[in-house]
Amino acid sequence: MIFALSSFAKNSDAFSFIEHLPVPGGVAVIDLGPVESAEVPRPTATWNGFDIAVAAQDDHWRAYVGIPLTTRPGKHTLEAVVAGEKRLYDFTIDDKAYEEQHITITDKRKVNPAPLDMERINRESAKSRMARASRSDEIYATSFDWPVVGPISSPFGLRRFFNDQPRRPHGGIDIAANEGVPIRAPADGVVINTGDYFFNGNSVFIEHGLGLKTFYAHMSRIDVERGDRVKAGEIIGAVGATGRVTGPHLHWSTGLNGTWVDPLLFLPTDTPLPDAEANADPETEPDTGTVAKAANTSQKPKVNADPRPEGNADPGPEANAEPGSEENVDPRPEANAETLAEQATANEPMATDSNEPAEDRESGE
Repeated sequence: MIFALSSFAKNSDAFSFIEHLPVPGGVAVIDLGPVESAEVPRPTATWNGFDIAVAAQDDHWRAYVGIPLTTRPGKHTLEAVVAGEKRLYDFTIDDKAYEEQHITITDKRKVNPAPLDMERINRESAKSRMARASRSDEIYATSFDWPVVGPISSPFGLRRFFNDQPRRPHGGIDIAANEGVPIRAPADGVVINTGDYFFNGNSVFIEHGLGLKTFYAHMSRIDVERGDRVKAGEIIGAVGATGRVTGPHLHWSTGLNGTWVDPLLFLPTDTPLPDAEANADPETEPDTGTVAKAANTSQKPKVNADPRPEGNADPGPEANAEPGSEENVDPRPEANAETLAEQATANEPMATDSNEPAEDRESGE
């Protein structure tokens, strides 16, 4: 794609708000080199079969790599085509431990779905896959803000247990708020799907450009439709308690290149966490669960830039396995119908038909 000067200026520094934190569940921001001119095509980049978002920042091209929670720490390699030349960039993913969360669900069907529920879940999966396959080359988002003001009742990445049964990690953050509190788009974007899903309840998917997507679950109402263009701050619905929940809250996920990453990495570093008393209501307790220990993602390493000759490409065994390989097979022998349902339901909004990482098929509502 050849950018006109006006288009380049509009998109310059578009993704500069994304924080560099190369850990499982984080984002690696990789410097691909200087922007030579507005007439030079935007570089393309891939990592482990995923198309990676590339945007201009500080007169340099940057690749924004969403890192799956299951990724092994160590050396990884990004492939890019810059000014028509294939280049390789080494970057390091650091280790990060996430704590456990135990949640009691009174509706047993939401933990172990019945056969009829599985039929519904499979239908919803097909619908969501069509929406997830979309990817816009246009950049809509230039900054992010909170969709709802409220305390974070469940951080990103927690290893979750529903009724003491192990489930996939939490693929977003839960923001506690009263039922009916407005939910606002954190950035400009296009609504790519809405619906009522078995686990997620009333849900909305928004594309913010170059595969950057956000996902909102358990809403009491939806105020937008598929295809709507939304502006930052525009109301898209309201907080609710639909789907698999223990109380009203917003589940909010952010994703890059088909994987969920920590939403806090997309918010300005000078943005304070919402006050704990915000939206407090003794009559509608927010969904909190039981968190063993909150995870901290405040560290900000510097942007990584390490190009090297093509001949040294070696992603190594630590690289993410491709979809369908042993690395993505559920290792739990006790995995039941609910486990399979979670892999096939709308809790997988970031995967596409061709790139469908099993570890990210559940949003972890």
